[in-house]
Amino acid sequence: MDRAARQPPLPISTGSFQSIRAKGLFYLDKTRQIASLLEPENHYVFLARPRRFGKSLLVSTLEALFKGERRLFAGTWIDGSDRSWEPHAVISLEMTERRAGGASALEQSLHNRMAKAYRMHGEELPPGDWSAPELLEDLIERLAARRPVAVLIDEYDAPILQNLERSDALPGIRDVLRRFYGALKAQDARLSFAFLTGITRFARTNIFSGLNNLRDISLSARFSDLVGFTETELDRYLTPYVQAMARTRHCSVTDVRQAMRTSGTTDTSSLPAARAYTTPTPRFTAWPKKPSITTGRSPASPST
Repeated sequence: MDRAARQPPLPISTGSFQSIRAKGLFYLDKTRQIASLLEPENHYVFLARPRRFGKSLLVSTLEALFKGERRLFAGTWIDGSDRSWEPHAVISLEMTERRAGGASALEQSLHNRMAKAYRMHGEELPPGDWSAPELLEDLIERLAARRPVAVLIDEYDAPILQNLERSDALPGIRDVLRRFYGALKAQDARLSFAFLTGITRFARTNIFSGLNNLRDISLSARFSDLVGFTETELDRYLTPYVQAMARTRHCSVTDVRQAMRTSGTTDTSSLPAARAYTTPTPRFTAWPKKPSITTGRSPASPST
């Protein structure tokens, strides 16, 4: 039998940790690195990585971790650690817009996101005309009265990147985002942890000027393998998948590896065409360091 066929299926078109674990899909255990991320000195953290690098999966993993969903972490490094699994109230916001729009459209979109966050936590919106930053502060205050609060923001810069061709709209969009993210600073004493991720580094967007205690780990060697795959991890855990692709594409494993290196993505269009290719190749990080040597499986997946 094809060795790759006996491996857990690779996640395709999903960045949900909950879904990956529940369905028994392949998961490379990053929880040891995540535990380092959650050390007390890391109160507000920012991470920039390119698209399709695993940022959304990281945010989803953090959400499950803060919610205390320990069953999803069975077999991972953090499950065997001495971490407290005290449930947190988690405000998780994904900032990608359905369509490009100006400042007023973004304000309405943020307001809608906050209304959804209120509903998810069983809270009613306050009466009156409240702005999105005011709603964020109010929700944090309410939730913090009952339990620790974590705020997770994925693709923080999406509203800017989706409007790059509309230069006239960018100043207003930046102002809206600056006020919204500034609400986190106002709630510093009530927040247990805040994590923001995006494609661009915040120093270039100037929208975190009010959040001066935000730690940027984008170029930190310590967190270089927090998302993505290192080449060593590729060798250790994903070789069966790469071999399967080589067979399907009628080329060598070396050809596949070289195509991945030169493209810097999962694009292997330079290889011979596949007759029926269904196994995607993973992306490995451009910030290599000594990799994690642990691998996580969902409870339903076979052990190695």
